[in-house]
Amino acid sequence: MHVLQNRVVGECRPVVETQLGTPKLGTPKLVNMVCPCKSLVLVTGWSALTYLAYRLIRALYNILYPFVIATPKDLKELAGATWAVVTGSTDGIGKSYATELAKKGFNVVLISRDQSKLENVKAEIQEKATNVEIKTIQFDFTNPNLADYEERIVRKLNELDVGIL
Repeated sequence: MHVLQNRVVGECRPVVETQLGTPKLGTPKLVNMVCPCKSLVLVTGWSALTYLAYRLIRALYNILYPFVIATPKDLKELAGATWAVVTGSTDGIGKSYATELAKKGFNVVLISRDQSKLENVKAEIQEKATNVEIKTIQFDFTNPNLADYEERIVRKLNELDVGIL
């Protein structure tokens, strides 16, 4: 049977172990440090480790989810229609959008200022996506006249089932 000596609540002190019935010979064996703040330190440490583990798992999830876990949604189903309208479609981002939408199976309406560029882009897109219909509308959006806008664009788009603008 063992007896723990020198245990004082409220102070950090070493606990000494001796055996009952035998005289103390030599130095006693140091067993443990008793400290009331020990549990606070342990709880704080484990809480910090748990939080760091959570943040690491969350970061990995955010990185992997879009590429490994998630399944892509059907854009045509989400749009609810077969036509997409792309303005500024003869250069840069507009041209890229029009090309990608055509590859996804959307019929595309290209709107831009220059009719010759529109025809070039139309031919380019038809080479990459042969099963789609492509219409072009030449319009300069710097024109502030609302009647021109309604006549050239709105009237033509009202005839189509547009899902993406």
